[in-house]
Amino acid sequence: MQILVLVGTGWHLSEVTRFAESGEIRKDPTGVHLATLVTWHKRKEKAVSGVTKRAHLEAAKRIREGGQLLGRSRLAFLMRRACRDAGLPKEEWFGFGDMRHSVSTWAIESGDDIRDVARAFNHESEAMLRQHYVRHAVPRGTVSTRVLK
Repeated sequence: MQILVLVGTGWHLSEVTRFAESGEIRKDPTGVHLATLVTWHKRKEKAVSGVTKRAHLEAAKRIREGGQLLGRSRLAFLMRRACRDAGLPKEEWFGFGDMRHSVSTWAIESGDDIRDVARAFNHESEAMLRQHYVRHAVPRGTVSTRVLK
């Protein structure tokens, strides 16, 4: 459940944990998303993320209904095992932070404005996103992959 919410929102694992404790599932005011998930960021600001996939929304509902959350070490073990079982070379295994990087990269690659993605990830500006998250996105309208700077 937690992994589906991580992928669907791009949140940190701690934000998913806070969502389980006191988060909300709201109707999306824009009508673009199935729902909007709301929790608190470590800086005591709201972390808001729209979800577009039914599996992500259902996982969020189960978490809010008191579904069992796995600890960080158990989730990390399961992710390593999934990488191994998928046949990935060990140097290509990934973890929670990599998932956050992937979600931000996919959003940029699909044409979302980097400022909007930065806001969705609770960054004060897109500079943090460019520096730490978006590594190999292909900006809309380009034909070659390059690192965003």
